[in-house]
Amino acid sequence: METILRLKVSELDLNILNSIKSLFKKNEEIEIKVSSKPLRVLKKETQEECNARIDKAIEYVENGGELIHFTGEQFLEYAKKLEKK
Repeated sequence: METILRLKVSELDLNILNSIKSLFKKNEEIEIKVSSKPLRVLKKETQEECNARIDKAIEYVENGGELIHFTGEQFLEYAKKLEKK
């Protein structure tokens, strides 16, 4: 199954996550992609600079760089902290 949900940040809550969870089997692996439209960059950069930054991030991960892992609940808490900034 594949679907796209378009939500406002204010609509994100545990009910949404629980609804998504209910659609799948307990141990089924799913993929969640979070993006924002339009994509905003912190500073103006050329396409080449952007590509170089992305390539560097990919290389970091491919070379065993540490990734950040968190639960859905932890993600929502972190998002709320970012909203306050």
